Amino acid sequence: MGRKYLDDIGYTNRHDTWNPDDTRQNQWAREREIYGFDERETWSLDHAFACWLYERLKMYVEINVVDLNYHKFDVDGEILTQIQVIESILSLLESAFKASENAAKYDES
Repeated sequence: MGRKYLDDIGYTNRHDTWNPDDTRQNQWAREREIYGFDERETWSLDHAFACWLYERLKMYVEINVVDLNYHKFDVDGEILTQIQVIESILSLLESAFKASENAAKYDES
């Protein structure tokens, strides 16, 4: 299954890549047909949500039809535009993904 935005940053330590040789592949395929996702997403909901949020924000930035510089927010005394807030969230998520990849590599050794 393609995950364009996660693939674009080279993030591979995600639920849809976990346990590729597991005997439950058919079960998971049925779950995806019925629910739109499989049980592996429930193994780490914080991780699943981070991936979900990242992909949706990336697409929102690409296809929205509003001026993301129009709305301004006071964040700890700093005035930020909507796009600045979104880019900050995306950057934090990318950092978390990199840390997750590094932890997974460490666990394998």
